[in-house]
Amino acid sequence: MLNRAMAENRLATGQIRKAIEQYRPIRGVSELGSTRVEIEKYVPYISTAVHHGHRIRPDLRPHLGVNARARRTEEDPKTGDFILGQPITLIARDSRFEYDLNRPPERAVGQSPEETWGLDIWPNGLNDGQVEASLRKHREFYDICETLVNALRARYGFCLIYDIHSYNIARQIELKRNPPTFNIGTERLDRERFAPVIEDWITRLDTVSIPGIEVTARENVVFFGLAWLCRYFTEKYSDVLVLPTEVAKVFMDERTGKSHPRIVRAIRKGFKAQALDNAEKFVQLMS
Repeated sequence: MLNRAMAENRLATGQIRKAIEQYRPIRGVSELGSTRVEIEKYVPYISTAVHHGHRIRPDLRPHLGVNARARRTEEDPKTGDFILGQPITLIARDSRFEYDLNRPPERAVGQSPEETWGLDIWPNGLNDGQVEASLRKHREFYDICETLVNALRARYGFCLIYDIHSYNIARQIELKRNPPTFNIGTERLDRERFAPVIEDWITRLDTVSIPGIEVTARENVVFFGLAWLCRYFTEKYSDVLVLPTEVAKVFMDERTGKSHPRIVRAIRKGFKAQALDNAEKFVQLMS
């Protein structure tokens, strides 16, 4: 579980940037509270969980038109826990209902049901000041992430990002689909160039052991890797590979929101081991 005491260790933006530029380990929460930063050592890969968070800023809560349970359906609970213990992690703390880190800034604060899964999140709308306060946190995350990406590019010449999400399997079953345990979205990627790394990642996830689950890993079955984090970094940097990876919500009861700790631990263990070996494949390809 994420450590609450450590989560309150606030770090100024300049402090984070300086630590990264000097390749020093750092742990804590960003100045505006958007991101939990953990860097134990500098390796050529980053793990992110941009939809892990559930927090809504206090001044926005009275205006919220959906309850916590409805929010949980579209959030990605426990994805931050999946990447704990990896060398470099960025874990979002705020709900995507406040601002969505996987959308460009101009669409990050959804204010109509058409933008927000058919839900009327802000029935009375938000004023410009409220929107800007959320967008500042969106910018903060990307400032930290890009500083880190550029530091790794400077040191290694390239960077790999594991972009971890989760998705609702009940919804897919209702649509008569056969949802995989792990879905890797690759439509934005240079598939031919990065084929050895992509295929290795899929193969490795297919071998992850999860109690009581017949694990499958597939490419572009449910989600296609078209969202902002992948788009932003792959379009801007030819030496950065982002692997958008969706985990089916086999680790929780989707109806009640209760998680299954044993399964969460198994996924965390699998990700840590497989990311380490897959990143080595990436290093070989790029060297």
